[in-house]
Amino acid sequence: LFNQSETDGFHTRPIKSRYLATDVPVAAGKQADIYIGFRSISPAFLPVALGTKQAVATDQAEETIIDATMNGGLLVMMAIALLLIPISGWRISLTFLGYVIAATFYVYQADGYAFRYLWPDSPTGNPLASLATALSMPVTALLFSRELFDTKLNLRRWDKVIVFAAFVAGVLVVLSPLYIQNELLLWSAF
Repeated sequence: LFNQSETDGFHTRPIKSRYLATDVPVAAGKQADIYIGFRSISPAFLPVALGTKQAVATDQAEETIIDATMNGGLLVMMAIALLLIPISGWRISLTFLGYVIAATFYVYQADGYAFRYLWPDSPTGNPLASLATALSMPVTALLFSRELFDTKLNLRRWDKVIVFAAFVAGVLVVLSPLYIQNELLLWSAF
């Protein structure tokens, strides 16, 4: 009933949803066998739900409200980071802001919004963005912790470890398109 390949854009989906959704007609009181198969070259979320069109639409609306609330909270964190510049200094505030932005984009991408709104005609962007956004969080978290604890001045040995780890993770972000093509390398990065 529904097949979405890695070359099909968002517009080819029978139901325009960030979820893989299709209508499976089953008459009231009847039984049906439903087989679901899923294959992806990257780690993916695949929660499965069955229900009437109305029930699925209601669930999606509720999840959209939760997503909007979480994203709103992340936007508030971004604003707070900017407001704290005079108190904590620009380095701490901006590295924290970088981390929150990385986390926000990861959630945005993982929840299917990036495919729907940023690259609807390029489904191959999903696995590439999945790994790149996941790896960008440790890079920005390491840079934030480095500034927060001022390891360059207070913990020089740890500072070298943090800088090296951030560098390696940054290189992995850049090389993530190559990792996606090799399953062993992909899982080593995650």
